[in-house]
Amino acid sequence: MHIVISGAWPDPEVAAELAPHLAQRAPTLAGWLGRGKLVPTASLAADTWCTPLEHWRLQAHGFIAAQAEHISAGLGPLCADVQDDEPVWLAELIHMAPSRDGAALLPAATLDITAEQSDALLRTAREHLDDSGLELDLLRPDTWRLRWPQPIRLACASPALVAVSAVNDWWPQDPVAQPWRRLVNTLQMAWFEHPVNQARQQAGQAPINSLWLYGGARASQLTQLPACRPAH
Repeated sequence: MHIVISGAWPDPEVAAELAPHLAQRAPTLAGWLGRGKLVPTASLAADTWCTPLEHWRLQAHGFIAAQAEHISAGLGPLCADVQDDEPVWLAELIHMAPSRDGAALLPAATLDITAEQSDALLRTAREHLDDSGLELDLLRPDTWRLRWPQPIRLACASPALVAVSAVNDWWPQDPVAQPWRRLVNTLQMAWFEHPVNQARQQAGQAPINSLWLYGGARASQLTQLPACRPAH
């Protein structure tokens, strides 16, 4: 059995202060750590385009990235139960807020999105697909599946990573992403006074005002079942 505690490893200057408290408050855990062997694994966001926990999960599933593909592409099939072997692009419903760095992202996990809200927003989104060739299908209330008219190669960071950094650092600028950027801009305007968001604001909730695209890999690129599951 593996136990994964994301973000538990403190900075070196803090670790020395925390170690005595850990031994006192959690002696069993301290004992396990003392018997363990540290095996560092580099997980740089600039290389992976996802969080260290997501990186670990993809490695546990034996994800094999295609040529010129970031490992974050595997989050598409990893996070969606699909029966086909087409590229899995996911669009997560998010809240985009102004920040000192341009914009900040609140992921779906913080928004408490209901099935009714997602259905209503999806109906509006489909009205604005026009002749882009893009298609949107509901996977679950907080995430839709995007289908492109033809296979594309596009690097997209995970929303979990963007949520702890800045949107401007990860916003796709590739020419191939133009239909997606145009759709997002259109939806931001269409959803501004949408009844769903008016009701959310009256309830003191952040509006769902944008989508974040990520994924792109195929289910066949996940080559093994994980020996363990992460603890959240």
